[in-house]
Amino acid sequence: MNLHTSALIEPERLVFPPPWVGHIPFAAWLVALLRPRLLVELGTHSGNSYCAFCQAMVENEIDGKAYAVDTWRGDEHSLEYDENVYADLRAHHDPRFGSFSSLLRMTFDEATARVDDATVDILHIDGLHTYEAVRHDFDTWLPKVSARGVVLLHDTHVHERNFGVHQLLEELATRYPAFAFDHSHGLGVVLVGSERNETLLRACEEPAFRDELLAMFGRLGAAIERRYEVEKLRPELAETSAQLDAHRASVHEYSLLVADLRRTEEHLRLEVKRKEKDMAALQTVLDAVRGELRSAQLALEAQPALSRRGAFRLLRRPRKDEQ
Repeated sequence: MNLHTSALIEPERLVFPPPWVGHIPFAAWLVALLRPRLLVELGTHSGNSYCAFCQAMVENEIDGKAYAVDTWRGDEHSLEYDENVYADLRAHHDPRFGSFSSLLRMTFDEATARVDDATVDILHIDGLHTYEAVRHDFDTWLPKVSARGVVLLHDTHVHERNFGVHQLLEELATRYPAFAFDHSHGLGVVLVGSERNETLLRACEEPAFRDELLAMFGRLGAAIERRYEVEKLRPELAETSAQLDAHRASVHEYSLLVADLRRTEEHLRLEVKRKEKDMAALQTVLDAVRGELRSAQLALEAQPALSRRGAFRLLRRPRKDEQ
């Protein structure tokens, strides 16, 4: 299978939530294959899918327009989120894609007034995922899809939490050529236009070719998913690295303190030795004095008749006039 290099896209934006990131290689390849004059996404959230579409349009120098439609308030499946999600997307989107792309902050129904009929070459539906909601979105926007148009339905492989996209895909597959990826929550590809791309039509009609296509983009998508996991861990790694640096600094300070204490200990040890030496010398002198006193005492005891003066003379040195 010939693979356009767009399938090897290095996405500039990989943020939470991650369920769509595994389809980014296919999205980029599809853009290069169809070269859409108008691309519309219904349900953008943090913008992993939409920014990948836009990046592919830039990298393939496609002279087209793109609209992302969302209220950026969340729903029962994406849950509510704060204004920071929209602000962060705008900060990434506007300087890169603002020349051809617009973020339309409104409901999907309201946005139909901004788009002419039969003009949308790629329509990506990723809003509320109940059967009723996705059926309504498809029916409402189908008139806007061009003769060469393709509709993408995300979350076709989710069968819990009242998701009904898989049911819609099963119904559409009886009317239009279609196939679906199972990885990254599933992505249905429905060829609703009458002018169908030969490669996509072949994927719908030839099981062997379809299996090869699904396996190839499954592997490429898995690589993007691994990259997301690595990038998600980078803040934790940075924090751990900072903690390790702080620990190393503490250890260094402790080592300096230990070295200082050891120097103090050595100084005190030498000082004690010096004092002990001085004490030994003083003890020698004291012992000598005690010896002299003992001798004097013995002399006094041997001559009891001596007067105090005479005894005193024995203890003192004679003056020069007495010698």
